[in-house]
Amino acid sequence: MAAGKKFISNIVAFACNWGGYPLLKEVDVESSSDIHLIRLMCGGRVSAGLLLRAFEHGADGVAVFGCDEGECHYSFGATKSKEEFELARRMGRLLGIDDERLVYCSVHPGDMEKTQQDVKEFLKGVKKLGRSTITLGQG
Repeated sequence: MAAGKKFISNIVAFACNWGGYPLLKEVDVESSSDIHLIRLMCGGRVSAGLLLRAFEHGADGVAVFGCDEGECHYSFGATKSKEEFELARRMGRLLGIDDERLVYCSVHPGDMEKTQQDVKEFLKGVKKLGRSTITLGQG
C-alpha cells in the first residue's frame, strides 16, 4: 500500500431479514464504505460455499448477522446458519483464512449497542490484518 493511502477493507455482511438486517440498517452500517450488506430472507439460507465465495471475489472479511437461538422467525434458521458458519470456518482454516476474517454475530432485537460494538470490533480486526490474499479457485 502506498504511503499516505488509507486501507479501506472490503467487508461482506450477510444478514437475516428478520433480525440482523433491520438492526444493521438501524445502526446504518451501509454508511461505512467498508461494508456491503446482503439481506437474506433467513440466516439459515447462508451456506459455507456462499461465505467462502465472498473471499474468492475479494472480500477481506465476511460476517454473518443471524438470529439468536429461539428467536428465529422460521425456527430452524439460527441453528442452520451457525452450522454452515462453523463448516465455513473449518474449511477456511484449511485455506489459510484467519478466524478474525470470518465472524458470526448473534443479533438480539433491540440491542443496537451490542450490534454496533460487534461491527466496530470486526472492522478493527480486519483492518489490523490488512488486505486478504485469499483468491480461491483463481489461477
